[in-house]
Amino acid sequence: MVALRRKIALVAADALSINVAVLLAFVAVHGTSIPQKFLDVLPELCIVFTIISIIVYYVFQLYKSLWKYASIDELMMIISSSIIASLVAYVFCSFLLIPIPFEIYLLYCFFSMAFVAGIRLSFRILRRLRIVWLGNGIKEYKRVMIIGAGEAGAMVIKELKNHPEMGLKPVAAIDDDKAKQGSKILGVPVYGGREYIKEIAERKAIDEIIVAMPSAPRSEIKAILNECKKTRCKLKTLPGIYELINGRMTVKHIRDVRIEDLLGREPVKINLEEVSQYLEGKVVLVTGGGGSIGSELCRQVARFKPKKLLILDIYENNAYMLHQELLRRY
Repeated sequence: MVALRRKIALVAADALSINVAVLLAFVAVHGTSIPQKFLDVLPELCIVFTIISIIVYYVFQLYKSLWKYASIDELMMIISSSIIASLVAYVFCSFLLIPIPFEIYLLYCFFSMAFVAGIRLSFRILRRLRIVWLGNGIKEYKRVMIIGAGEAGAMVIKELKNHPEMGLKPVAAIDDDKAKQGSKILGVPVYGGREYIKEIAERKAIDEIIVAMPSAPRSEIKAILNECKKTRCKLKTLPGIYELINGRMTVKHIRDVRIEDLLGREPVKINLEEVSQYLEGKVVLVTGGGGSIGSELCRQVARFKPKKLLILDIYENNAYMLHQELLRRY
């Protein structure tokens, strides 16, 4: 119901702007001395231009887009639909009504394009002003640094600004690309490469760091996360690029850093069925079985019902404690 009301309001606003664009086109060409022959048919012209333009906008799906996510694609849709609407109106009026100067159509195309784009941009401006004025009930924001000033980084910054209820405010970006350093992404400055992470985090009082490099290899992510750990900031990251390819990235995709992010390689996946067949009913010897790796290996082996598990370690206490634990569990 809310979406339907928004579409109706958008159609009404477009209809009003189309009529204004027609009048402005005539005024721009003839000033206040519009010839009487045009004034006589001006109401019919406004109706024709309105119907044609609304139909063309509908065909170009201008009423289906979510304008809070509007980008270059939506702008190209507005430009294309405005040009098509002007051409259709030209053909229609040329055959059925009094021919009017071609510059009227050109000016109408320009004015209607500006109005249609302006109406949709106003939705985003009003939403941003509402966020600034009302604050969404958030009294204190956490200051966020974005690692990666590419497409993913820009998407993260845009999402955080569109969702102030998250309580996260992007204030700085880091990127190794020198061409991006010193510039801004959606108002957020890009300060430098990864070697400046700790310095910028301290200078800008950063609370959280989001690593927005979904296509980077794990070895690079590991190196960056090691730099981030020096800051004592909470670390978050995006999923891999293969998880983003089918849809728009949202704040729901941002997650805490997991252990596999620190491996510098893809995690090893074990076929438990094959392991079970390999170990079940067998005599298994684990050397260094009392150490941290060996003891965990013994615990895993014990799950698969070996005939006998032998724990060999130079430190008798470690082997004994593990032995007692496994006897209690198995």
